[in-house]
Amino acid sequence: MANKQHLALLKQGIAIWNDWRQKNPKIQPDLTQANFEGENLDGANLNDADLTAANLQGAYLTRSSLERANLENADLEGAYLVETNFKQANLTGANLTGVFLEESNFESANLEAATLEELILRQGRPRPDSKYYQGNKNARY
Repeated sequence: MANKQHLALLKQGIAIWNDWRQKNPKIQPDLTQANFEGENLDGANLNDADLTAANLQGAYLTRSSLERANLENADLEGAYLVETNFKQANLTGANLTGVFLEESNFESANLEAATLEELILRQGRPRPDSKYYQGNKNARY
């Protein structure tokens, strides 16, 4: 289970979270099994975070950094991954079905046994008729 203090910090907003991360670079955030379904995590510093089995379905991760993060068995179905950094991330067994993917970095990421079906690989906004489009007007692409 996720660390309740880490979850509470992230729920306060990305600016507060990123400030805390900058002041505490040696702490590895524990967000295991956290539910971020449909959440706006744009610009979040999730480097080195443990997101094992986290629910990130339909989450907005535009310009977020998950470098060296552990996303083993995480569910990212329908997530928005625009300019998202997954460098050296562990995505073993992760579900990436229907993600909107543009200009993201998967350099040296482990995608072993990850589900990579129905990816939306294109420039621009996702089509409104896509079953994965949430219509979130607050999302930044």
